[in-house]
Amino acid sequence: MDIAVIGAAGSVGRAVCMQLLATGAVGPGERLQLVGRKGGSSESGVFGLRIDLLDAYGVRSPEIQAVINPEEIDADIVIMVAGETASVDPHSPASREAVAKKNLPIFEYYADVLDRVGAKDELVIVQSNPVELAVKVFAEKLGRHRVVGAGAYNDTLRFRRELLSGLDTAGTHPVVMGYMLGEHGAHAVPIWSSVNAGGLVPGVWDAHIARTRSNLTIEELPLVVAQARDTLAELLAGNQAQEATDYVEALPADVRSLVKPWFAHWTGRTSTATAHSVVNLVSALQEGHRIVLPLQVQLTTQEWPGVETVMGVPVDIDATGWHSVVPLTITTEEHEALLAAGRAISDQLSTY
Repeated sequence: MDIAVIGAAGSVGRAVCMQLLATGAVGPGERLQLVGRKGGSSESGVFGLRIDLLDAYGVRSPEIQAVINPEEIDADIVIMVAGETASVDPHSPASREAVAKKNLPIFEYYADVLDRVGAKDELVIVQSNPVELAVKVFAEKLGRHRVVGAGAYNDTLRFRRELLSGLDTAGTHPVVMGYMLGEHGAHAVPIWSSVNAGGLVPGVWDAHIARTRSNLTIEELPLVVAQARDTLAELLAGNQAQEATDYVEALPADVRSLVKPWFAHWTGRTSTATAHSVVNLVSALQEGHRIVLPLQVQLTTQEWPGVETVMGVPVDIDATGWHSVVPLTITTEEHEALLAAGRAISDQLSTY
């Protein structure tokens, strides 16, 4: 597959490009386009990155192009990682609204370009923030089934990793399932009814979950997450990194999975994990099969009754796009939480 990375010169973009090459997700006979904008810092950045990537992976690399005219984008998969991020200063509150207002013109610009010059069958994978806003903008221009956001997949992978934390696997390698759906943000919803693990002695997993789950209600969870994030910010602002680490690791798994990324963000270290979820998604799509993954998509009320917005849900997807929402058997509380998340997302998007 030919892949274009919009925002390749940024920290997440560089990590995406390096992991694409290191994992062989894009290789000989294929093309990797490093996309920047003429006149900005990314112009020289993509040319320098091309040299660096060729030096590191040149023997087994694809054709690598530096592109500063976005109208030259020509790819099967377009990865969108351009734009501003929330402040990395723990003294400064993260403002989703400020990031959205700065990034909206960037989203609109690239969506317009792809609408004009694209092949009309590219799959766009969004990892820029706010993910929901970017998916909405690109979906309106390109068609909603050609656009997905990787935020829910990123959150789900983190959730699964935290579910394993502290578990004595006794030399086994359990396969953990479970979804984190809703918003890639404050209205993320852990779907505990989807959580399970294979490859463990019966009873071990249930006992572990009983110890590590917060048992917060859906209404309580975002409040506790916000309080924990504030405590973490105070510790990091006071240069108490070890204390901050101990504090975060002691949180329940669902709270920890939503707070720990802020630790990485405020210390400038989120690019590796963020890139990993995108590259993992690309690698899965290259297998050529239709698979089920949690992704942000533009929904209609027919697909998720009561929700007509962008939200993270399990979808049936292949390299041509997503085809349908995959039904889940979830609890009434989880269903109501996702409806509430959908309403909150819709309200936010209507203000931009």
